[in-house]
Amino acid sequence: MRMKGGDTIRRISDMLLALACRLLPRDKADWGDAMRAEAAQLDRQWRESVRWSLGCVWAASVVRAREPDTSYVVLLSGLCGGLVYLDWHTMETAATIAALVLIAGLLGFTYARHALATGAAVGCILFVAHALSTLTGEFLPFYQCENPSVEDWLTVFALTGPGIVSSLTGRFIRTRIGP
Repeated sequence: MRMKGGDTIRRISDMLLALACRLLPRDKADWGDAMRAEAAQLDRQWRESVRWSLGCVWAASVVRAREPDTSYVVLLSGLCGGLVYLDWHTMETAATIAALVLIAGLLGFTYARHALATGAAVGCILFVAHALSTLTGEFLPFYQCENPSVEDWLTVFALTGPGIVSSLTGRFIRTRIGP
């Protein structure tokens, strides 16, 4: 059975609208209801309906990105990815450790509420990257010719300590100088 083009477009529009409503923070749930009510008025105008749904996704994305926790997660993920890239593409271990301490300290200062989790995440990311590299046999760091041994894993896991200490130091400085 072949579906009509209008039915397919309506389903796409409905899926986009559902995505937009899921992206909205809980305190903006009434915006989702308003978006759905407006979309219901455009039911027969499929082009306008899709345009409206895309606009809703855009608006919900902007609202979600402005949430403090969302920006924290995006920033933490990006900086951890940058740290793994630096570790994989340089032979300077000191530069990697300095970057780890700097990232953890700055994030601990900026997001004091999440300092402990930040330190743990930044400190463990290299361990996780090395473990995945070893388990899969892919993507060895630039400076390693062979898979790391258990001692290498423990050494990399030990970086969790400086990550946590740096992040908590950032939080301590933040609380001393005020909000």
